[in-house]
Amino acid sequence: MQLEDERRHADQYKEQNEKSNNRIKAMRRQLDEAEEEISREKAHRRKAQREMDDYVESNESMSREINNLKNKLRRGMGGLPSSRLLKGRGSVAPGDDSIADTDSVDGGSVNEEAEK
Repeated sequence: MQLEDERRHADQYKEQNEKSNNRIKAMRRQLDEAEEEISREKAHRRKAQREMDDYVESNESMSREINNLKNKLRRGMGGLPSSRLLKGRGSVAPGDDSIADTDSVDGGSVNEEAEK
């Protein structure tokens, strides 16, 4: 009777040990999966941070360029006539792809000179 009790207790301990080992294995798998997910998220975060840094740097560079161009416009573009003067003369303003119908210097139209 005592021997049977000891065997029964030993079997119960073995079952408990197996259950504990299986639970530990399952928890280790979960931990590994969580660590992999954390690693992926960190890599994603680093990529997003690099992209944001690039955008900030690009934005700063473009802002400096805009300010430089504004300053050039304020100074009269380094000796070039301002766009107001160009429009007053009937010339095409920079950046305007259309062709203006302007009179030639001697008073005739452009078409009349081409016919001569």
